[in-house]
Amino acid sequence: MKVRWTGRGVRVRLDDLEVDMLLRRQPLELRLGWAGGGWSVRLDPLQDGGVHAHGGALTVGLAAQLEDLLNPLNEGVSVPGAVEVRIEKDFGPQHLA
Repeated sequence: MKVRWTGRGVRVRLDDLEVDMLLRRQPLELRLGWAGGGWSVRLDPLQDGGVHAHGGALTVGLAAQLEDLLNPLNEGVSVPGAVEVRIEKDFGPQHLA
């Protein structure tokens, strides 16, 4: 999972193995911690309700958007909430065959 923090929200890019984990209803999480704090993003395919923030932690409930995200015709989805999180599939050339 690649996370990019921007002035307007958060962009998350997933590879094929991470998308498969969401398909199997397994959450994904990325953390960057340091003494006294840190940042984290958790994508939860079973939780609904959009993006929730607590301190440096974002939890993204994907239940409502999961079908659209998993659709091979869609590049990604936007999830509204405390901040907007754009989740995109980042498949390399091996997927073009």
